[in-house]
Amino acid sequence: MTGRAGEDWSARTRHVAAALFFMTGAFALTKTGRDALYFQRDGLFDLPKAYMGIALLALPTAFGMLTLMRTVGPRRTRVAAPLLLAGALVAFWPIAEPGGGSTMTLFYMLVPLLFGVMFSLTWLLAADLLEGAPRLELARSYGLVGGASILGGVVGSGFARLICSRIEPEVLLLFGAGGLATAAVTSLVTQSRFPVRPLAPRQVARAPGLGDFRDVVRHPYSFLLLAVAMTAALVGILVEFQFYVAAATSGNDGRQNAGFFANFYLVLNGMALVVQLWIMPQVQRRIGVHGSLYILPLALVMGAGALFANASIFMRTVVRVAEGGLKSSIHRSNWEQAYLPLGRTLRAAAKLLVDGMGARLAEGAAAALVFLWIRSAMADRETLAGGTGWLTWVMFATGLAWLTLTT
Repeated sequence: MTGRAGEDWSARTRHVAAALFFMTGAFALTKTGRDALYFQRDGLFDLPKAYMGIALLALPTAFGMLTLMRTVGPRRTRVAAPLLLAGALVAFWPIAEPGGGSTMTLFYMLVPLLFGVMFSLTWLLAADLLEGAPRLELARSYGLVGGASILGGVVGSGFARLICSRIEPEVLLLFGAGGLATAAVTSLVTQSRFPVRPLAPRQVARAPGLGDFRDVVRHPYSFLLLAVAMTAALVGILVEFQFYVAAATSGNDGRQNAGFFANFYLVLNGMALVVQLWIMPQVQRRIGVHGSLYILPLALVMGAGALFANASIFMRTVVRVAEGGLKSSIHRSNWEQAYLPLGRTLRAAAKLLVDGMGARLAEGAAAALVFLWIRSAMADRETLAGGTGWLTWVMFATGLAWLTLTT
Protein backbone atom coordinates (compact mmCIF):
# COMPACT_ATOMS: atom_id res chain seq x y z
CA MET A 1 0.00 0.00 0.00
CA THR A 2 1.43 3.37 -1.00
CA GLY A 3 0.58 7.03 -0.71
CA ARG A 4 -1.37 8.50 2.14
CA ALA A 5 -2.56 5.15 3.53
CA GLY A 6 0.98 3.79 3.50
CA GLU A 7 2.23 6.82 5.37
CA ASP A 8 -0.52 6.30 7.97
CA TRP A 9 0.69 2.74 8.69
CA SER A 10 4.23 4.05 9.12
CA ALA A 11 3.12 6.78 11.52
CA ARG A 12 1.11 4.32 13.58
CA THR A 13 4.10 1.99 13.72
CA ARG A 14 6.44 4.74 14.91
CA HIS A 15 4.14 5.80 17.74
CA VAL A 16 3.57 2.26 19.05
CA ALA A 17 7.31 1.63 18.74
CA ALA A 18 8.04 4.69 20.87
CA ALA A 19 5.66 3.52 23.62
CA LEU A 20 7.32 0.10 23.76
CA PHE A 21 10.79 1.68 23.64
CA PHE A 22 10.19 3.64 26.85
CA MET A 23 8.40 0.77 28.57
CA THR A 24 11.20 -1.73 27.83
CA GLY A 25 13.80 0.79 28.94
CA ALA A 26 11.93 1.20 32.22
CA PHE A 27 11.75 -2.57 32.60
CA ALA A 28 15.51 -2.94 32.05
CA LEU A 29 16.29 -0.28 34.68
CA THR A 30 13.82 -1.70 37.20
CA LYS A 31 14.93 -5.28 36.69
CA THR A 32 18.62 -4.39 37.00
CA GLY A 33 18.00 -2.62 40.30
CA ARG A 34 15.78 -5.43 41.56
CA ASP A 35 18.23 -8.21 40.70
CA ALA A 36 21.24 -6.33 42.11
CA LEU A 37 19.45 -5.96 45.44
CA TYR A 38 17.80 -9.37 45.62
CA PHE A 39 20.85 -11.50 44.80
CA GLN A 40 23.31 -9.48 46.88
CA ARG A 41 22.72 -11.65 49.95
CA ASP A 42 20.32 -14.54 50.47
CA GLY A 43 17.69 -13.76 47.88
CA LEU A 44 18.52 -16.87 45.84
CA PHE A 45 17.15 -19.09 48.61
CA ASP A 46 13.81 -17.23 48.47
CA LEU A 47 13.71 -17.28 44.65
CA PRO A 48 11.60 -20.48 44.36
CA LYS A 49 9.08 -18.89 46.73
CA ALA A 50 9.03 -15.84 44.48
CA TYR A 51 8.36 -18.00 41.43
CA MET A 52 5.51 -19.81 43.18
CA GLY A 53 4.12 -16.50 44.38
CA ILE A 54 4.18 -15.22 40.82
CA ALA A 55 2.12 -18.24 39.78
CA LEU A 56 -0.39 -17.66 42.59
CA LEU A 57 -0.72 -13.96 41.81
CA ALA A 58 -0.95 -14.42 38.04
CA LEU A 59 -4.70 -15.02 38.05
CA PRO A 60 -5.55 -12.12 40.44
CA THR A 61 -3.29 -9.84 38.40
CA ALA A 62 -4.96 -10.84 35.14
CA PHE A 63 -8.44 -10.34 36.59
CA GLY A 64 -7.37 -7.09 38.23
CA MET A 65 -6.23 -5.80 34.86
CA LEU A 66 -9.46 -7.12 33.33
CA THR A 67 -11.49 -5.22 35.93
CA LEU A 68 -9.56 -2.04 35.21
CA MET A 69 -10.11 -2.51 31.47
CA ARG A 70 -13.85 -3.05 31.94
CA THR A 71 -14.10 -0.04 34.28
CA VAL A 72 -12.15 2.58 32.37
CA GLY A 73 -11.61 0.89 28.99
CA PRO A 74 -8.48 -0.59 27.36
CA ARG A 75 -7.27 2.77 26.04
CA ARG A 76 -7.34 4.50 29.41
CA THR A 77 -5.83 1.41 31.05
CA ARG A 78 -2.75 1.69 28.81
CA VAL A 79 -2.15 5.11 30.34
CA ALA A 80 -3.29 4.52 33.93
CA ALA A 81 -1.45 1.22 34.56
CA PRO A 82 2.10 2.52 33.82
CA LEU A 83 1.44 5.64 35.89
CA LEU A 84 0.24 3.57 38.84
CA LEU A 85 3.31 1.32 38.67
CA ALA A 86 5.59 4.35 38.37
CA GLY A 87 4.08 5.73 41.57
CA ALA A 88 4.55 2.38 43.29
CA LEU A 89 8.25 2.31 42.34
CA VAL A 90 8.77 5.80 43.75
CA ALA A 91 7.01 4.78 46.97
CA PHE A 92 9.02 1.56 47.28
CA TRP A 93 12.41 3.15 46.68
CA PRO A 94 13.04 4.35 50.29
CA ILE A 95 12.34 0.89 51.80
CA ALA A 96 14.19 -1.28 49.26
CA GLU A 97 17.03 -3.26 50.85
CA PRO A 98 19.54 -5.95 49.83
CA GLY A 99 18.66 -9.65 50.08
CA GLY A 100 15.44 -11.61 50.26
CA GLY A 101 12.72 -11.54 52.91
CA SER A 102 8.99 -11.02 52.54
CA THR A 103 9.06 -7.41 51.30
CA MET A 104 11.78 -7.86 48.69
CA THR A 105 10.33 -11.18 47.55
CA LEU A 106 6.94 -9.54 47.02
CA PHE A 107 8.61 -6.79 45.01
CA TYR A 108 10.52 -9.38 42.99
CA MET A 109 7.20 -11.05 42.17
CA LEU A 110 5.31 -7.91 41.21
CA VAL A 111 7.86 -6.59 38.69
CA PRO A 112 7.35 -9.30 36.01
CA LEU A 113 3.63 -9.64 36.77
CA LEU A 114 2.79 -5.98 36.33
CA PHE A 115 5.20 -5.29 33.50
CA GLY A 116 3.95 -8.44 31.77
CA VAL A 117 0.32 -7.30 31.57
CA MET A 118 1.40 -3.81 30.49
CA PHE A 119 3.53 -5.23 27.69
CA SER A 120 0.55 -7.29 26.58
CA LEU A 121 -1.67 -4.20 26.54
CA THR A 122 0.85 -2.20 24.52
CA TRP A 123 1.40 -4.98 21.98
CA LEU A 124 -2.38 -5.17 21.67
CA LEU A 125 -2.29 -1.49 20.74
CA ALA A 126 -0.11 -2.48 17.79
CA ALA A 127 -2.60 -5.18 16.80
CA ASP A 128 -5.52 -2.74 17.02
CA LEU A 129 -3.88 0.12 15.11
CA LEU A 130 -2.36 -2.10 12.41
CA GLU A 131 -5.48 -4.20 11.87
CA GLY A 132 -6.26 -4.30 8.15
CA ALA A 133 -2.71 -3.51 7.02
CA PRO A 134 -1.35 -5.52 4.05
CA ARG A 135 0.66 -8.58 5.07
CA LEU A 136 4.00 -7.19 3.91
CA GLU A 137 3.34 -3.91 5.71
CA LEU A 138 2.28 -5.84 8.80
CA ALA A 139 5.48 -7.89 8.88
CA ARG A 140 7.58 -4.75 8.43
CA SER A 141 5.68 -2.88 11.14
CA TYR A 142 5.95 -5.70 13.69
CA GLY A 143 9.66 -5.96 12.95
CA LEU A 144 10.14 -2.22 13.59
CA VAL A 145 8.03 -2.27 16.75
CA GLY A 146 9.94 -5.28 18.05
CA GLY A 147 13.24 -3.60 17.22
CA ALA A 148 12.25 -0.43 19.07
CA SER A 149 11.23 -2.49 22.09
CA ILE A 150 14.61 -4.22 22.15
CA LEU A 151 16.42 -0.92 21.62
CA GLY A 152 14.69 0.36 24.75
CA GLY A 153 16.22 -2.54 26.66
CA VAL A 154 19.66 -1.70 25.23
CA VAL A 155 19.39 1.96 26.20
CA GLY A 156 17.97 1.18 29.64
CA SER A 157 20.62 -1.41 30.53
CA GLY A 158 23.37 0.73 28.98
CA PHE A 159 22.31 3.68 31.11
CA ALA A 160 22.24 1.45 34.18
CA ARG A 161 25.78 0.26 33.38
CA LEU A 162 26.94 3.85 32.98
CA ILE A 163 25.73 5.03 36.39
CA CYS A 164 25.78 1.86 38.52
CA SER A 165 29.24 2.53 39.99
CA ARG A 166 28.11 5.93 41.31
CA ILE A 167 24.70 5.11 42.79
CA GLU A 168 23.11 2.44 44.93
CA PRO A 169 21.00 -0.15 43.06
CA GLU A 170 17.69 1.07 44.49
CA VAL A 171 18.10 4.44 42.73
CA LEU A 172 17.59 2.61 39.43
CA LEU A 173 13.96 2.13 40.49
CA LEU A 174 13.42 5.89 40.25
CA PHE A 175 14.76 5.95 36.71
CA GLY A 176 12.46 3.04 35.90
CA ALA A 177 9.52 5.07 37.19
CA GLY A 178 10.48 7.93 34.88
CA GLY A 179 10.55 5.58 31.90
CA LEU A 180 7.09 4.26 32.77
CA ALA A 181 5.64 7.75 33.01
CA THR A 182 7.09 8.59 29.59
CA ALA A 183 5.61 5.40 28.13
CA ALA A 184 2.19 6.34 29.52
CA VAL A 185 2.33 9.79 27.93
CA THR A 186 3.42 8.26 24.61
CA SER A 187 0.49 5.81 24.67
CA LEU A 188 -1.89 8.69 25.42
CA VAL A 189 -0.61 10.70 22.44
CA THR A 190 -0.72 7.63 20.17
CA GLN A 191 -4.31 6.76 21.03
CA SER A 192 -5.41 10.37 20.69
CA ARG A 193 -3.89 10.70 17.23
CA PHE A 194 -4.86 7.30 15.81
CA PRO A 195 -8.36 5.98 16.57
CA VAL A 196 -8.91 2.25 16.35
CA ARG A 197 -10.33 1.06 13.03
CA PRO A 198 -14.14 0.67 13.36
CA LEU A 199 -15.48 -2.85 13.69
CA ALA A 200 -18.10 -4.36 11.42
CA PRO A 201 -21.66 -3.06 12.03
CA ARG A 202 -22.77 -6.07 14.08
CA GLN A 203 -19.64 -6.25 16.18
CA VAL A 204 -19.41 -4.53 19.54
CA ALA A 205 -16.14 -3.06 20.80
CA ARG A 206 -15.84 -3.99 24.44
CA ALA A 207 -13.35 -5.12 27.04
CA PRO A 208 -13.08 -8.91 27.48
CA GLY A 209 -15.26 -10.54 30.14
CA LEU A 210 -15.17 -13.78 32.11
CA GLY A 211 -17.05 -15.58 29.36
CA ASP A 212 -14.29 -14.66 26.93
CA PHE A 213 -11.76 -16.46 29.12
CA ARG A 214 -13.87 -19.61 28.86
CA ASP A 215 -13.98 -19.12 25.09
CA VAL A 216 -10.17 -18.96 25.01
CA VAL A 217 -9.89 -22.37 26.66
CA ARG A 218 -12.58 -23.88 24.42
CA HIS A 219 -11.23 -22.42 21.19
CA PRO A 220 -8.76 -24.97 19.71
CA TYR A 221 -6.36 -22.35 18.34
CA SER A 222 -6.19 -20.15 21.45
CA PHE A 223 -5.93 -23.25 23.66
CA LEU A 224 -2.93 -24.34 21.60
CA LEU A 225 -1.39 -20.90 22.14
CA LEU A 226 -1.88 -21.43 25.88
CA ALA A 227 -0.13 -24.82 25.78
CA VAL A 228 2.82 -23.45 23.80
CA ALA A 229 3.18 -20.47 26.15
CA MET A 230 3.19 -22.71 29.23
CA THR A 231 5.92 -25.02 27.91
CA ALA A 232 7.95 -22.00 26.80
CA ALA A 233 7.64 -20.42 30.25
CA LEU A 234 8.70 -23.65 31.94
CA VAL A 235 11.87 -23.87 29.85
CA GLY A 236 12.59 -20.17 30.37
CA ILE A 237 12.38 -20.38 34.15
CA LEU A 238 14.79 -23.32 34.24
CA VAL A 239 17.30 -21.41 32.12
CA GLU A 240 16.87 -18.30 34.27
CA PHE A 241 17.29 -20.12 37.57
CA GLN A 242 20.56 -21.73 36.52
CA PHE A 243 21.85 -18.30 35.53
CA TYR A 244 20.81 -16.76 38.86
CA VAL A 245 22.58 -19.58 40.73
CA ALA A 246 25.80 -18.56 39.00
CA ALA A 247 25.23 -14.86 39.75
CA ALA A 248 24.27 -15.30 43.41
CA THR A 249 27.33 -17.43 44.23
CA SER A 250 29.79 -14.89 42.77
CA GLY A 251 30.28 -12.94 46.05
CA ASN A 252 29.62 -9.47 44.53
CA ASP A 253 28.42 -6.50 46.57
CA GLY A 254 25.47 -4.31 45.54
CA ARG A 255 27.21 -2.04 43.03
CA GLN A 256 29.18 -4.95 41.57
CA ASN A 257 25.94 -6.88 41.21
CA ALA A 258 24.34 -3.90 39.47
CA GLY A 259 27.28 -3.77 37.06
CA PHE A 260 27.07 -7.52 36.43
CA PHE A 261 23.35 -7.49 35.67
CA ALA A 262 23.61 -4.27 33.65
CA ASN A 263 26.34 -5.85 31.52
CA PHE A 264 24.26 -8.99 31.11
CA TYR A 265 21.10 -7.15 30.04
CA LEU A 266 23.14 -4.91 27.75
CA VAL A 267 24.66 -7.93 25.94
CA LEU A 268 21.30 -9.70 25.87
CA ASN A 269 19.43 -6.76 24.40
CA GLY A 270 22.29 -5.88 22.07
CA MET A 271 22.24 -9.39 20.63
CA ALA A 272 18.47 -9.25 20.32
CA LEU A 273 18.67 -5.94 18.46
CA VAL A 274 21.18 -7.30 15.94
CA VAL A 275 19.00 -10.36 15.35
CA GLN A 276 15.85 -8.23 15.07
CA LEU A 277 17.22 -5.75 12.55
CA TRP A 278 19.47 -7.85 10.34
CA ILE A 279 18.54 -11.52 10.73
CA MET A 280 14.79 -11.63 11.41
CA PRO A 281 13.73 -10.02 8.08
CA GLN A 282 15.63 -12.71 6.19
CA VAL A 283 14.21 -15.44 8.41
CA GLN A 284 10.62 -14.24 7.95
CA ARG A 285 10.97 -14.03 4.19
CA ARG A 286 12.35 -17.55 3.97
CA ILE A 287 10.35 -19.52 6.55
CA GLY A 288 7.49 -17.19 7.55
CA VAL A 289 5.88 -16.59 10.94
CA HIS A 290 5.16 -20.25 11.68
CA GLY A 291 8.67 -21.41 10.80
CA SER A 292 10.21 -18.62 12.89
CA LEU A 293 8.44 -19.94 15.99
CA TYR A 294 10.68 -23.03 15.85
CA ILE A 295 13.91 -21.09 16.30
CA LEU A 296 13.81 -20.38 20.07
CA PRO A 297 12.79 -23.87 21.26
CA LEU A 298 15.29 -25.48 18.89
CA ALA A 299 18.06 -23.22 20.17
CA LEU A 300 17.24 -24.09 23.79
CA VAL A 301 17.16 -27.82 23.11
CA MET A 302 20.63 -27.41 21.60
CA GLY A 303 21.63 -25.27 24.60
CA ALA A 304 20.55 -28.02 26.97
CA GLY A 305 22.74 -30.41 25.00
CA ALA A 306 25.66 -28.01 25.44
CA LEU A 307 25.05 -27.85 29.19
CA PHE A 308 25.25 -31.65 29.38
CA ALA A 309 28.81 -31.36 28.05
CA ASN A 310 29.84 -28.19 29.91
CA ALA A 311 27.81 -26.70 32.78
CA SER A 312 30.24 -23.86 33.57
CA ILE A 313 29.13 -20.38 34.61
CA PHE A 314 30.14 -19.09 31.18
CA MET A 315 28.03 -21.68 29.35
CA ARG A 316 25.01 -21.00 31.58
CA THR A 317 25.34 -17.30 30.79
CA VAL A 318 25.61 -18.02 27.07
CA VAL A 319 22.43 -20.11 27.14
CA ARG A 320 20.62 -17.40 29.13
CA VAL A 321 21.74 -14.70 26.66
CA ALA A 322 20.57 -16.85 23.74
CA GLU A 323 17.23 -17.52 25.42
CA GLY A 324 16.60 -13.87 26.28
CA GLY A 325 17.95 -12.48 23.02
CA LEU A 326 15.97 -14.78 20.72
CA LYS A 327 12.83 -14.43 22.85
CA SER A 328 12.98 -10.63 22.61
CA SER A 329 13.67 -10.57 18.88
CA ILE A 330 12.61 -13.35 16.53
CA HIS A 331 10.23 -15.11 18.88
CA ARG A 332 8.39 -12.11 20.36
CA SER A 333 7.53 -10.41 17.08
CA ASN A 334 6.30 -13.64 15.49
CA TRP A 335 4.50 -14.75 18.65
CA GLU A 336 2.51 -11.52 18.71
CA GLN A 337 1.41 -12.13 15.12
CA ALA A 338 0.16 -15.57 16.14
CA TYR A 339 -2.73 -13.80 17.93
CA LEU A 340 -3.96 -12.01 14.81
CA PRO A 341 -6.29 -14.82 13.60
CA LEU A 342 -8.41 -14.28 16.73
CA GLY A 343 -11.17 -11.68 16.88
CA ARG A 344 -10.42 -8.43 18.70
CA THR A 345 -12.25 -9.23 21.95
CA LEU A 346 -11.11 -12.87 22.07
CA ARG A 347 -7.60 -11.69 21.22
CA ALA A 348 -7.50 -9.40 24.27
CA ALA A 349 -8.78 -12.16 26.56
CA ALA A 350 -6.29 -14.64 25.07
CA LYS A 351 -3.39 -12.25 25.64
CA LEU A 352 -4.27 -11.82 29.30
CA LEU A 353 -4.91 -15.53 29.87
CA VAL A 354 -2.00 -16.92 27.86
CA ASP A 355 0.77 -14.40 28.59
CA GLY A 356 -0.53 -13.02 31.86
CA MET A 357 -1.65 -16.20 33.61
CA GLY A 358 -0.84 -19.44 31.78
CA ALA A 359 2.86 -18.70 31.47
CA ARG A 360 3.05 -17.76 35.15
CA LEU A 361 1.35 -20.99 36.23
CA ALA A 362 3.96 -22.97 34.33
CA GLU A 363 6.69 -20.96 36.02
CA GLY A 364 5.09 -21.81 39.36
CA ALA A 365 5.27 -25.52 38.54
CA ALA A 366 8.98 -25.17 37.78
CA ALA A 367 9.44 -23.19 41.00
CA ALA A 368 7.81 -25.94 43.05
CA LEU A 369 10.34 -28.43 41.67
CA VAL A 370 13.23 -26.09 42.47
CA PHE A 371 11.87 -25.36 45.96
CA LEU A 372 11.60 -29.06 46.82
CA TRP A 373 15.12 -29.63 45.52
CA ILE A 374 16.56 -26.79 47.61
CA ARG A 375 14.82 -28.01 50.74
CA SER A 376 16.00 -31.60 50.30
CA ALA A 377 19.44 -31.31 48.71
CA MET A 378 20.95 -27.93 49.58
CA ALA A 379 23.78 -28.02 52.09
CA ASP A 380 25.78 -24.95 51.05
CA ARG A 381 26.30 -22.62 48.12
CA GLU A 382 28.80 -24.94 46.44
CA THR A 383 26.21 -27.74 46.46
CA LEU A 384 23.61 -25.35 45.12
CA ALA A 385 25.86 -24.23 42.28
CA GLY A 386 26.97 -27.71 41.28
CA GLY A 387 23.82 -29.80 41.63
CA THR A 388 21.65 -28.38 38.85
CA GLY A 389 22.16 -31.17 36.31
CA TRP A 390 18.59 -32.43 36.72
CA LEU A 391 17.33 -29.01 35.65
CA THR A 392 19.06 -29.50 32.31
CA TRP A 393 17.26 -32.81 31.75
CA VAL A 394 13.87 -31.23 32.49
CA MET A 395 14.75 -28.30 30.25
CA PHE A 396 15.70 -30.66 27.41
CA ALA A 397 12.48 -32.72 27.67
CA THR A 398 10.24 -29.66 27.92
CA GLY A 399 11.99 -28.08 24.94
CA LEU A 400 11.14 -31.15 22.87
CA ALA A 401 7.50 -30.84 24.01
CA TRP A 402 7.55 -27.17 22.98
CA LEU A 403 8.76 -28.11 19.50
CA THR A 404 6.01 -30.73 19.23
CA LEU A 405 3.25 -28.29 20.22
CA THR A 406 4.54 -25.72 17.75
CA THR A 407 4.29 -28.34 15.03
